[in-house]
Amino acid sequence: MIKKIVFDFDGTLADTREVFLKALGHLSQKHGFKRLSPQEIQEMLKLPIRQRCKVMEIPLHKIPLLFHESLRLLKTMEMASPYPGIQEVVRALQEREVDLVILSSNSSEYIEKFLQVHDLDSFQSIISTSGLFGKHRDLKKLLKRSRLSPQNLIYVGDEIRDIESSRRALVSIVCVTWGFDSLYLLEKGSPDYLVHEPREIVNLVDRLNYKA
Repeated sequence: MIKKIVFDFDGTLADTREVFLKALGHLSQKHGFKRLSPQEIQEMLKLPIRQRCKVMEIPLHKIPLLFHESLRLLKTMEMASPYPGIQEVVRALQEREVDLVILSSNSSEYIEKFLQVHDLDSFQSIISTSGLFGKHRDLKKLLKRSRLSPQNLIYVGDEIRDIESSRRALVSIVCVTWGFDSLYLLEKGSPDYLVHEPREIVNLVDRLNYKA
């Protein structure tokens, strides 16, 4: 029985890809990293994050600094929009009395503003992680705090690192194909479920809870 769904934010709920790519271009110019053409960017999305840094000639030790700098830039740009269909999915899951949580490396301040602007007030809580690769720890803490077994929770994300985090937390992962990582990369990660449209998330929950 699925009682709680944890959503990633960027690339899953919010269409922030173009905003982040603009921020990436700004940071590349500022710090002298390699700038990529639109075609090169599409090819880069087929690679894990560490290999992307290699392509752009970004030292790995600078990732945390650049990530937090990109979040600061994000706050100065136009507010992102939800992916088409996300608002309907959130309402449908609320009607099914499933608890909804956001787990993101983006700032809780930005996420709260996004939810307010787009009338998405159905989320029980926002968990803001301290880095790019620690979500498995937050998932484990959430399970313990909620007194749920891993079978009662699913995680919805759009990146290979979301798959890795879910594996380490022993929870099922639903990967969406409209986010940052390419379908090719997601399929290589072998997620438990792969969805191509937001409504498929609701259909999946209905199937899983019917079986239970």
